Amino acid sequence: GDGFIELGEFDIVGGWTQQPHVVLGHPLTGSTVAFVGSIDIPTAGQFFRGYTRLSMIDLSVPFGAPGSVISIYEGAGSSPAVAGRSLYTIGADGIVGIGTYCAGDIDLSGASNFYDVIAYLRLLDAQALDSDVTLDGSITAEDVQEVLNRVATGCH
Repeated sequence: GDGFIELGEFDIVGGWTQQPHVVLGHPLTGSTVAFVGSIDIPTAGQFFRGYTRLSMIDLSVPFGAPGSVISIYEGAGSSPAVAGRSLYTIGADGIVGIGTYCAGDIDLSGASNFYDVIAYLRLLDAQALDSDVTLDGSITAEDVQEVLNRVATGCH
């Protein structure tokens, strides 16, 4: 250490083009965690190559201490976004979804229950394109039955 932060001295996490996603009371740890992209360390003459991994960092543990980095997903790491119980990020191969997808969780609450049926009925009433869950180009009783089946199956 010469007092300057230089490539290779520290883990490269985040950056001026990175927006982390913070979760208070994450179900896995119970503590506050941040999902943040990490870059590869460029070699001489290389430019920034993008975020190539996503790190889950426990913010209650000093960074660099054992347990501060809970997990790392290789291959993608742009600014993450969350929808329902899934986290999405972008990598060289496109959009990557990490987590649990639940087809019955229409209202994105994390559970599959009666409120999802209500959420679907609201979509149906608004004649939203999302109402065509069977993707056959029309909204019919088959779509309603498919939603009921998905809600009945629940989230696992």
